[in-house]
Amino acid sequence: MWSILNVNRSSAVRVGRAKGLFFYVKNLFSVLLGSCLVFSSALVSANNELSDEALALAQEWAHIQYEVPKQDKLEQFEQLIDKAHQSLAAHPDQPDLLIWNGIITSVYAGEVGGLSALGKVKEAKAYYEQALKIDERALNGSAYASLATLYYKVPGWPLSFGDSDMAREYFRKALEIAPDSIDSNYLYASYLVEEDGEDSYDLARQYLQRAMASDPRPLRPLADQGRRQEIKHLLDQLKE
Repeated sequence: MWSILNVNRSSAVRVGRAKGLFFYVKNLFSVLLGSCLVFSSALVSANNELSDEALALAQEWAHIQYEVPKQDKLEQFEQLIDKAHQSLAAHPDQPDLLIWNGIITSVYAGEVGGLSALGKVKEAKAYYEQALKIDERALNGSAYASLATLYYKVPGWPLSFGDSDMAREYFRKALEIAPDSIDSNYLYASYLVEEDGEDSYDLARQYLQRAMASDPRPLRPLADQGRRQEIKHLLDQLKE
């Protein structure tokens, strides 16, 4: 995060020559990104600040993701998407709002599931790509890490744009921008485990430990708490 598609392998074959397996993405962006302190309501600056509008979206997202009962999540994410769209309409060139529109849309796609989610996934991809055109370093390279996660979670051609090599390259760019990011390190470790299997466990542990050692985000304590729980859970899995 984070299954986009509730489709098993055999059904994918019936649809077409899908590149690889379908993955479940209910937790695709368990707590994505917004990896920095927040100081003003102005446009996102070179210091990777969140605007007040983006911070409000990030905090409400964390509340829904971690505190709202599962049966109520879909409706509340729908409402949050409307708020995200309204904020972006008022500030269309603000990269932090583009990134958070992408994150919220991606998680909503995971809640919807099935082939109908693919349209939302492509919409999220477009938000991230637009944010990169404006400022690839916004929110500590969050758009790169978010795109990377999409690329390795969605199915490949002919159903969608999934591409493990592209995912690896985008993770590399995200970590070049913010090598200590809690989110980018965790997401890359998850990618290594899922894509490379046991051969990657030692390397994945290094990234998870780096994520766990990251500085707290004072204005996003719920997101930090949730992410650290996910890191611990994956570390425990690698011990088994």
